[in-house]
Amino acid sequence: MILFALAAATWHWLLQIYRTSLRTHSTETVKDITYLVNDLAVDSVNAFLYWSTGYSVESSRLNGQDHVIIQNLTFFSNLQVVALTLNIIDGQIYWLVKNGLHITMYHANTRIEGTFDVKVTEHASWGYTEISQHALIFLCNRLFWINGQKYITVQEVNQSSCTPISQPAEFTGFVLGLNALKPLPDNFSYVPEVTPDIILSSSFEIRGNYSDFIIQWMEPSNIEYGTLFYCVESTVLQELVYC
Repeated sequence: MILFALAAATWHWLLQIYRTSLRTHSTETVKDITYLVNDLAVDSVNAFLYWSTGYSVESSRLNGQDHVIIQNLTFFSNLQVVALTLNIIDGQIYWLVKNGLHITMYHANTRIEGTFDVKVTEHASWGYTEISQHALIFLCNRLFWINGQKYITVQEVNQSSCTPISQPAEFTGFVLGLNALKPLPDNFSYVPEVTPDIILSSSFEIRGNYSDFIIQWMEPSNIEYGTLFYCVESTVLQELVYC
């Protein structure tokens, strides 16, 4: 299992998205970003990341490659992206942009491999409310969030009025714990294995000489779904390149 998180290197104001293996605890940087991220969502089915800053909605592969800016707002437009969420079942991404108390909802199809052009649909004046936290969840054609009075609120995606559904309390976050939010891939009746076993160093074999060689290894045999990507690094080759 992989954990995605955010970190800030305050000495030069560089923000990073990084991922950590819960099995080996090894950490690697996925993406360097310029502005503070206020929401992050993982499409584990198609292997894409989505995140929002105050002025943009962006996406990349889980390794940071194939970066795309889905929406980019200007600093002086009085518009601000406040929350983002995924509808994994139907393959859609939703996000909310506020202008004062006016809320505009946007949605687009989630990306698949080789997709770089994302068509965005705007729902102007979708709502009139405050959003106090960067917490947005999609379920059953409804969006849930925390309003300005710290109530959990729900609204149909095709309606223009919202309804508080919680008791008075100062909520700062919430979770809808339903298995349907993460459907199984096609033709699977159980959760497939997607985390590769460790590749043994004894399985590596190098053939050829310094100018023409091939590196081979035994691939993990436990992967049941998805595409496995490899990153091969060599300290010796890097030293030769910079000589």
